[in-house]
Amino acid sequence: MESSMMTTAVTVPPIFILSSPRSGSTLLRCIVDTHPDICSPPQLDLGALCERLFRSVYYSLGQLTGSECEKERVAIEETRLVVSGLMARYTLGKGKKQWCEKTTENTSYLPIIEKIFPDARYVCLYRNCLDVVHSCIRFNPLGYMPELAPFVGRRPDNFVAAMMEGWLETNRKQLDFETENHTRCFRVRYETLVADPKAVLPYLFEFLGADWNDALLEAIFTTPHDRGEGDIKVWLSKAISKDSVGKGSAIPKSRLPKDLVQKADQLHEKIGYPPVMSYYASSKTLSDTSAVNSDNGTGNKRQIATEEISGILTRKKDELESLRGVCNLIVQGANGGEWRLDFSGASPTIESGCAGNANCTLTISGSSMADILDGKMTVIDAYEQGEVASSGDLSLTIQFGTLLLGGHEKNDRRKLKRTEDAD
Repeated sequence: MESSMMTTAVTVPPIFILSSPRSGSTLLRCIVDTHPDICSPPQLDLGALCERLFRSVYYSLGQLTGSECEKERVAIEETRLVVSGLMARYTLGKGKKQWCEKTTENTSYLPIIEKIFPDARYVCLYRNCLDVVHSCIRFNPLGYMPELAPFVGRRPDNFVAAMMEGWLETNRKQLDFETENHTRCFRVRYETLVADPKAVLPYLFEFLGADWNDALLEAIFTTPHDRGEGDIKVWLSKAISKDSVGKGSAIPKSRLPKDLVQKADQLHEKIGYPPVMSYYASSKTLSDTSAVNSDNGTGNKRQIATEEISGILTRKKDELESLRGVCNLIVQGANGGEWRLDFSGASPTIESGCAGNANCTLTISGSSMADILDGKMTVIDAYEQGEVASSGDLSLTIQFGTLLLGGHEKNDRRKLKRTEDAD
């Protein structure tokens, strides 16, 4: 009885955030999740789940009926019952009234999502082609996300072209869907969202049928959000930032196929963006050899020493009390090293090398580590440049990363320098 009540209690139409990878969907879902009436979990692959569940029901319970229409009706009803029941229990468990899902691959499953949830509302999130391409390349240095891998397989000779094709395919599907269902879609451009959130969010929540309060904007990064797959930049941030806007102009023009630029321009115009090449007009581009490749950390930077790592943690000893686990820290390059930070026992230890199992691994280039410690760069800068990678327990990685790499904000260093100069 309780399970049945929980399944039917949430009757508000669901929300789906549609976007291509690296378009800011994790930030947007956290913004939505901050609202007291709406919960937005990490990506759940609901589109893929609906497709597989529909097929399973169609070829099982559906076969007990007569016509093809009856088989499909049964499959749709059973799939909605299962998925709605799951999400209703989650929503009620969060003390909220409505759920929102943001898996980027859902764009490929829109036909089945529409069948299962014909009353759903959609937030169509867009980001300009160059910035998405740049972000995809920088954040996948050791292997591409499953949704991007097929495009790399088609264009292994030019990752820029591969990512452009991925952007084109996803955004074309998304834009076509938005055009056909404009009354149930709300368009958000990432650039406007991060530059002036108050110009976007009140209208977004009005579309979703939820009240807006400016206080929600202040609570985004202090409200607990369930963590999962997605951009960990959100967990390292303290405010909405527009620093990543325009970084796509670092892509060498020579890597942009003319036919793909033309196709991107056509979509840009429909979405409300200027032509691709216009992004280079006001930006200083990098050379062909350095624009999309990371510094390997072997420049003229000082050696990162065990004593320095230990000193950082000693200064932050008050923040270590609740930290439990083992982290392997790998600083790449000739000036780096490897350390095992064991905080699983009563007495934390720091050892050179990464022998043994660890709960998480944090990797950063030696160049970026030195710049962070010198106050020339923040961890957000390093992350956006693809200089930070992690694996294992995400929550623990973020805790260790914040302790080791946080607290070296550039502005704080500049303030300190001004004070020293004044003295």
